Amino acid sequence: MWKYSRGATASMQNPASESSATARAGERPKRGIAAICLALAAITLIALGLRVWRLGSESAWWDEVASLKYLDAPTLTAFLQNERATDPPMTPVYFTIQYYWSRLVGTSVLRMRLLSVLLGLLTIQMLFMLTRRLYGDTAGLISSLFLALSLLHIYYSQEIRVYALVLLLSLISMYAFIGILEGGRAGWWAMHLAANLLVVFTHLFAILLIATQACFLLVCQRHEKRLTAVWIACHSVIGLFMGAWVLTINTAMLNQAASWMVKPGLREIGMFWLVFAGGRASNENPATHLPSGMSLDIPLAALLLLLILWFAWKRLVSPPLKGDLGGCTDSRTDTIRVLHPPESPFKGGLAYPLESPFKGGLACSDRSRLVLLLMWLVIPPAALCVASYVFRPCFVYRYVLFSSLPVYALAGASAAAIRSSRARGVLVAVVAILYAHQLSALASGPFRPDWQSASRYLEAKASPDDSILVFQDINLIALEFNSNLPADQMKHIGVWSELCGPAMAAHDAGRDVWFVVWMWSDPAKLESCFLSNNLDFSHKDFNGWPNLRVYHIPARQDSHAQMDGLTT
Repeated sequence: MWKYSRGATASMQNPASESSATARAGERPKRGIAAICLALAAITLIALGLRVWRLGSESAWWDEVASLKYLDAPTLTAFLQNERATDPPMTPVYFTIQYYWSRLVGTSVLRMRLLSVLLGLLTIQMLFMLTRRLYGDTAGLISSLFLALSLLHIYYSQEIRVYALVLLLSLISMYAFIGILEGGRAGWWAMHLAANLLVVFTHLFAILLIATQACFLLVCQRHEKRLTAVWIACHSVIGLFMGAWVLTINTAMLNQAASWMVKPGLREIGMFWLVFAGGRASNENPATHLPSGMSLDIPLAALLLLLILWFAWKRLVSPPLKGDLGGCTDSRTDTIRVLHPPESPFKGGLAYPLESPFKGGLACSDRSRLVLLLMWLVIPPAALCVASYVFRPCFVYRYVLFSSLPVYALAGASAAAIRSSRARGVLVAVVAILYAHQLSALASGPFRPDWQSASRYLEAKASPDDSILVFQDINLIALEFNSNLPADQMKHIGVWSELCGPAMAAHDAGRDVWFVVWMWSDPAKLESCFLSNNLDFSHKDFNGWPNLRVYHIPARQDSHAQMDGLTT
């Protein structure tokens, strides 16, 4: 049962008025419920349309092929063994669901993507529920809208990997965590522990979500010793299971698979915020994919940051307004009512004032919930950054993608906290327009490298005697999966310095040579090799994030003449 804090003086002087206000607060007008349901349904339909737009044109790339190519395994055990041989740190929950989903709907790339689309839509509903519970209906709807429009979350709601499931389970975990803090009924404990067990066995770095919850209990709930002790004891069991799994990881293969990661600098840290804000789907600048040629992801990220900083300042630093004890909006009615201070920020309801564990700090529950969301946003990326310097580089945004969720919850709460409905509407419209501008990139082509089109091009142009060279083994695997080209006709080249040798050998032997590279790499090195060896070449680009480029080097004409002379 939520309790709230505004108009304290009048309510304290007249308990009867508080009771009547409480009764009225529980009577949601049917029209209000219908309006909220219609708004959420509209947001969900928008999200669905954006996530299935040209979904069939999305090619499977390396990360996805790693499991897709084994879906024909006769048993789940065989499938998991094959997947783990390719991806040593994998955990089994998502892949178990993926295997049985393939048995239900088929193994085509499009049908496998629909699983992530479904999980992504459920994530939007769950974010609405969480934000509504913390800050009210308006905040819940705004946060859901922003998440629906986010390029980042559209991308991962299509990805045939674990991330959509991690996002959903993270929200369920946090939702139940708040339920535990409010009263701790057995159902909340069961939901919370189940979600946390599943999420760490969906992705290992989800342990940082649990670490965030532990930090919150130790810092903001330190007086609730019994609750904290029980929580730690339960999660110690989960930790034992996780530790046993980690001990079985092939570390040699793991080190090889993670060799591309680098230690983060200020650029990488800043890139985290740009990606989390949803104006881009990856580290790649989306400007080249936008019809305008200009990306507005930086203004979008800056606006969301300013919103959240304003909201944090208002809740954590600035004094409450006269007659306002710093309470919050009723999650069911968007009304506010008075409360009486208990011993802890969450006991009996998240909206109680409390005796702060900080001097002059968290003096009300509204601040406590804000601290929880800020910890969720900051602690996992910060832990990755530290681990990258202390242990080994692992600063990859998708590993802590679940930490992007409080960005949208806080942005929704910030917008809902604006008192003027007109100003609030203008703000939401501006953010939506910025997202819409970024979404225009979807019209330029698929999100992922367009291996389907590149494969069809090579199948049509390359003869059986031609050599096809692919830069990096992960791209060779994607090309093999998406094409019908003979496997023995294709070969991967690991580094730029090794490209010219095989090309020159095939060229001198009178064979056409085809190079396939993705534009994460700088093609200037390859082209300088061609030019220094007096090789004629042409190329064709295929859209995607990043683009693919296929080079063609025709065979030496004198080699053909010599071959014709030998034939005659």
